[in-house]
Amino acid sequence: MRLLLCMAPAVIMAGRLDDKTLLRRAKAIDDWFAAPTNRTTPVAWTVRRKSDVQLGEMIWNKTKKVYRGSMRGAPVIVKGKRRHAAQGDYGGDVLWEEMIYLEALRGEPGIVPLHGAWFSDDARHVSFVVGDCGPPIGKTSRDKPPFMSRAFDKRARKRPLELAKAILACFGAWASRGYILDDFKAQQFAMDSDGTICMVDGPKPLTESPLGKAALRRWPSVHIRMLNNTARACRKDTDCPALKENLSCRGEPGVDYWCETGAVGAPESRGTCLDGTCLLLSEKTHVYDVANRPWLLPFIHDRATSGPERELLGELMRLANQRRPEDRPSFAELVDRIDRFATRPRH
Repeated sequence: MRLLLCMAPAVIMAGRLDDKTLLRRAKAIDDWFAAPTNRTTPVAWTVRRKSDVQLGEMIWNKTKKVYRGSMRGAPVIVKGKRRHAAQGDYGGDVLWEEMIYLEALRGEPGIVPLHGAWFSDDARHVSFVVGDCGPPIGKTSRDKPPFMSRAFDKRARKRPLELAKAILACFGAWASRGYILDDFKAQQFAMDSDGTICMVDGPKPLTESPLGKAALRRWPSVHIRMLNNTARACRKDTDCPALKENLSCRGEPGVDYWCETGAVGAPESRGTCLDGTCLLLSEKTHVYDVANRPWLLPFIHDRATSGPERELLGELMRLANQRRPEDRPSFAELVDRIDRFATRPRH
């Protein structure tokens, strides 16, 4: 069948969004791509044509072209692929995939708002417009300590629990819906003046997630960009797949990707066999990551000046730093611990 909405059961998920809503929103993007001469734009979009946006400077020109811009005076970011004469943009490709992610999770914490999109005059190439969440929180590299922005450092010192909660809420918004970020580095995250943490680029869907299953049935070719979390029997760790170095932090030599000094990847991202079964990627993979990347919870913990707040952050990291994914809390549970700490009676 063609419609994404028909390709997975509507199982209620934790949080404000259920699978039916996610798939309905995904269908709206798929329909928009599928009807080049008679497009029905999603209701929430305020951008429908190029003239709705004023383009500014180009800030990226590799796999994508990325521009700063403005929309009725508000800063925005405009994205599109580098264009090749013989290849257009289509349903199932990387722009479709990122727009599915943004539209399906619209309104969730840390999800950059998708304002809209348009096709070029020849109906071959897509540009889409998202909100500007601010500058990157920092920069990580192969052989240097993380260099965090002055604003991020200041917030870690002044409001450590608010910053930790913003990070956990952002990760939870997409990781709990079956997405994994394997291009894992500080440059992928931004922070606005209110302390909201956003992710700059879209993560990759897991094959067993509701949106992942729907996408595979609609466009089977997307499997090359998805991450497999299908159950797999094993005898040893090498029987289990490992992710690229940015996420796994295995210390693999001679690769184009890298993991920053001091970072440790989750066991399931490195490829781990336990009790005859490969540990699977899931939300809990990134729960482990936020506790083991020196620029996330450890950075905030080290800069917090209040003893009780440092103690709470240390406890969150200990809870997240478990070998078995099922022994780790969810992002929602970590956020709840911060909320309960904030509302406890003071003596």
